[in-house]
Amino acid sequence: MIEASSVPKITPIRSLRPQPDVTLRRTLRSARAVALILVSAVSLLTLQALDAQPAVISEFRSIWRVALEEISRARPGRTIVVLNETMASCGSAIQPPCFFSRGLAVAAPDVSDGDRRRIFAALADKPRPVDGLDLPQLRLISLSEISALSDGVSVQDFWPKFYKRFPESAGYVVLGIPALDESRQTAWVIVNHSYDTLGGEGWLLLLKRDSSGWQLVKKWTLWQA
Repeated sequence: MIEASSVPKITPIRSLRPQPDVTLRRTLRSARAVALILVSAVSLLTLQALDAQPAVISEFRSIWRVALEEISRARPGRTIVVLNETMASCGSAIQPPCFFSRGLAVAAPDVSDGDRRRIFAALADKPRPVDGLDLPQLRLISLSEISALSDGVSVQDFWPKFYKRFPESAGYVVLGIPALDESRQTAWVIVNHSYDTLGGEGWLLLLKRDSSGWQLVKKWTLWQA
């Protein structure tokens, strides 16, 4: 006699079938994932296409000027030291300064998935020179200069050396590559500003273009120390 406990339990075929609402949810999730991949790919291709247009470089500079003027207004009379190349998204091959993109969804939840993909695509692009800004009280600094100031010293000792080199400054700023929408009337840019061992902020800026140029519309704080 075969004991009941040794008989394998047969699951009715009906229960193996996803319920209609489960199937619909899975379909919607799959469609959403595909859509996000397509948006990311289109954003990267759009960015690469725009990269070849000299006019876009001028737009990037205009967007960066708006971002730096926002910092300058908060610190009147201070020198704004800016890294002479853009930052990228942090990764295994990318050394700071860079941006941890995983914090964007938390800090700016009202930014759509598609717009976040555009921002990430811009951060994934190769570093771009930051120049031609023509702002008063602006000083450019290279990553090698920052490395030289920090070489062999602790984080606490870096800032006294930095302010000895730039006594009238308010720390240094690292800019991201602006992400433009297809119409080139809306832009997002990430800006990091460090000024002490435990002093600094990072923002995502939203800008819109009107008849007079790029205007700051909204600012999200991504991190603060």
